[in-house]
Amino acid sequence: MRKALKKEWLYGIRNHRFLIVGIGLVLLGALTPLMMAYLLPELLGQQMMNLTPEIGRASCRERV
Repeated sequence: MRKALKKEWLYGIRNHRFLIVGIGLVLLGALTPLMMAYLLPELLGQQMMNLTPEIGRASCRERV
C-alpha cells in the first residue's frame, strides 16, 4: 500500500498534477470574491428586471 502511494505521489509530481490543481484552487479562491462583487449582481439584475428596490426592502422587513 505504501509503495503504491509513493509511486502515485512521484507520478503526480513528475506530471505537475499537484501544481495544476494548486494553481486552480488559488485562482478559484482569488476570483470568487471578484465574481460575487461584480458578476453576481449583474446576473441577478438581469434575471429580476421587474423587481424594484422597494419590493426587495418590503420583503426583507416581512421576514424579520
